[in-house]
Amino acid sequence: MTDPDISDDARDMIQRHLATMDHVELLETLRGSRDVSFTPAELAEKMRKPEPLVEMCLESLALGGLAAQLSDGTYRYAALEGTLDRTAESVVRLYNERPVTLVRLLYERPPTAVNTFADAFKLRKDP
Repeated sequence: MTDPDISDDARDMIQRHLATMDHVELLETLRGSRDVSFTPAELAEKMRKPEPLVEMCLESLALGGLAAQLSDGTYRYAALEGTLDRTAESVVRLYNERPVTLVRLLYERPPTAVNTFADAFKLRKDP
């Protein structure tokens, strides 16, 4: 799906660091409270999500430079300025204004090498 309103940077961020809507919701939560640091448990309660899921999403956002883990074990939004912040803003706007488009972008990502390898072992019916 090619949408000229969605930047290449936003597409790249979605493909590399935002595997699910949970990731995007966490990004929105952190970005909306950029001066606050949260424990994974606090974020899980705030988002009404299981803590292990929030921890997994935090790790992914941290790898992408979107979240930072502080020395006390809390996390906060890390892309405070520049291109990364503007791209995160556009993804959050997409989440709020065009969620169906965002879902399509999330699920149209190319298959990973692991998925391709796993597919080789699926049992298929004879034609």
